[in-house]
Amino acid sequence: MAESDPSSKRAKVELGDGTTAAQETSNPVELDATTKAAVIKQIQYYFSDRNLLKDKFMQERLKENKEGWVPLATLLTFNRLKALTTDANAIAAAVRGADSTLVEVSEDNASLRRDPAKPLAEQAELDKRSIYAKGFSTDKLTLEYVQDWIASVGATAEAVMIRKIPASKEVKGSVFVQLATVEEAEGIVAAPQEVDGQTLRVEMKHAYHERKSEERKKKKEATKLALKEEQQKERMEAVKATMDKGCVVHLTNVSEDCSREDLKDVFEEFGEVAWVDYSRGESEGYIRFKAADQTTKAVETLTERKTSIKDKVPTLKLLQDQEEMDYWLKVDEERKAVRKSKRDNRHKGHKGGHKGKGAKRGKNN
Repeated sequence: MAESDPSSKRAKVELGDGTTAAQETSNPVELDATTKAAVIKQIQYYFSDRNLLKDKFMQERLKENKEGWVPLATLLTFNRLKALTTDANAIAAAVRGADSTLVEVSEDNASLRRDPAKPLAEQAELDKRSIYAKGFSTDKLTLEYVQDWIASVGATAEAVMIRKIPASKEVKGSVFVQLATVEEAEGIVAAPQEVDGQTLRVEMKHAYHERKSEERKKKKEATKLALKEEQQKERMEAVKATMDKGCVVHLTNVSEDCSREDLKDVFEEFGEVAWVDYSRGESEGYIRFKAADQTTKAVETLTERKTSIKDKVPTLKLLQDQEEMDYWLKVDEERKAVRKSKRDNRHKGHKGGHKGKGAKRGKNN
C-alpha cells in the first residue's frame, strides 16, 4: 500500500475497541489497486442483503440514523476492514469510485449507507406507500407541520422523516412520509400540492430514489467522460510534442506479396527510412522517414512514375493534420503496450526468486 503525502494532516478517530484510526483531513492514503478492490468488496458485503438480514449489529447501526448512514468510524471497528486500511477517507474515496452503486458515501466522507434505491425486501413494502416531498420552508418544517399538511389532504401520516444534511444536520426542506395505504400515497402524488403558498414537488419514494440514482449515475459517467477527455487532451499534447511531423507516408492498395524490405528498398531512394509499419498480406501500411524534407518528393515522384511494387501500384498519401495525429496516437499506444509487455515479462522472471547460498549446482557450474 502506498504511503500518503507526509504534508497532509491526520486526525485520530476513536474506535470501539480502544484503538484509533487515521482519518485524513486533506488527502487520503492512495490505496493500491488490490487493496482498493478488497476494501470495496468488504464494504459491499457489510451492506449486502445476505449480511444485513442476519447482522444484528449492523441492523442496530442503521436504525440509529433515519437515513441509514453508518459512520466510517463504526465500520473501522470491524477487524477485516481495519486489516486492509485504517484511513477513513481512503475508504470513502474507494467506495465513491467503485463501479457498483450499492453503497453511497456522505458528502462529508464520514459515513456510508446502502443505496436507498436498492432497499431490503421488508423496506420495499413500506416504500410502496411512502412519498417524497420537497419545497417546504425550512424555518417552518416540523413533524407536526408535515402531519397537518397530510391530514389536510385527507390522508394519514404513519411516519415522517425530515431530511437533514448529514455533516451539518441542517434541515433540507424535504421529507419522506409513510402513508397508511398505497392508495393514499398515489392520490397525493397524482394531485398538485401546495403548502402556505409554496408549490411542493411530490413523488413516490421509490420513484425519487430511482431518479436520484439515475442522476448520480449520469453525473458519475459525465465525470469519467470529462476525466477521459482531459487525459486524452494531455496525451495528444504529449504526442504532438514528440512526433516527427510530416514524416509519414500512408500506402493503400499494397500487393499481398509485398514485404517490409520491398517497401524499404523503394522509398530509400528519397531519404533514410526510420520504420516500415507493415505486415505481409495487408493491403495498407506506413513508411516513416527520418526527416520530413523528402516525403513530399517521394509521394509525388512515385505517384508520377506509377511505380509498381510486387506487380501492384500502391496509392500514396502524405499524412497531415488529424490523420497524422491519429497515426502517432496509435504508435504511442503500441509503444506503451510493448513497454508493459516487457515489464510483465520481467516480473514473471522474478517470481521464482533467487537461489540461496546452499542451492545445488549443476554439473557444468
